[in-house]
Amino acid sequence: MPKSINLGPQLDFASITLAKKHFDPFRTGGELNQNVPSDQFEQLKLLYEQYCANTDFTIPSAVTAFFPTMEKRSAGYTRCLGVRFADGTSTTFSLDKALSAVASAN
Repeated sequence: MPKSINLGPQLDFASITLAKKHFDPFRTGGELNQNVPSDQFEQLKLLYEQYCANTDFTIPSAVTAFFPTMEKRSAGYTRCLGVRFADGTSTTFSLDKALSAVASAN
């Protein structure tokens, strides 16, 4: 049985695959290093905060933006999501890891 993801009434997915199909355009679309629109921000914020809670990651300060970006990996560069915080810092996160961590908690 597939693991489901429920982040609220409008973000209830029967499987990780369906959730990825919904969230992946946030990562692959839009201009690099430009903030996603407010509706995508609110959805990503729900996902990111649940991901951090499930993995015991302390968010350094309030999340202020999400943006598609490139990250160097061992096999080259990959497009991922960046997150910016109120304290001026930023980091990247893996959509796949976030979805898996959130699904495993349901």
